Amino acid sequence: MMNKKFLLFTIILGSILLFGNSYPYSLHFNGDRTIKFAQSKSDSLPKVNLINDNKSVLYFTLDQNFPNPFNPTTTISYEIAKEGLVKLSVYNVLGKEVANLVDEVQSPGKYEVKFDAKNLNSGIYFYKLVVDNFTSTKKLTLLK
Repeated sequence: MMNKKFLLFTIILGSILLFGNSYPYSLHFNGDRTIKFAQSKSDSLPKVNLINDNKSVLYFTLDQNFPNPFNPTTTISYEIAKEGLVKLSVYNVLGKEVANLVDEVQSPGKYEVKFDAKNLNSGIYFYKLVVDNFTSTKKLTLLK
């Protein structure tokens, strides 16, 4: 029996090849026992730059964004120690995802991504990096 809290699991299926094109999809299992099959919006993801493809990275790290506070763009850097599905998202103080910056399989190395918050209001936001069993969250401040 499920509790009353809303339960959301997302399973990334990766890319489904259909008629020679690649379409990323995800399944959402909701607390009301419904399943939503939706196409991801990968076209809107910002460009991720590989800074150093050093295969000897030993740890997963999420760096503090720079500059912070920022208006309207900032850079978020992170390192991953082994290949895996990388998800980097930005959340408001209520926990709602307001931006999906990275959602792809990446090789070990140091990466950075520019976050453009021109469509968001001033305030405190959180960004979270998830790779395999590693999760890290940091705070950022948008001042307009």
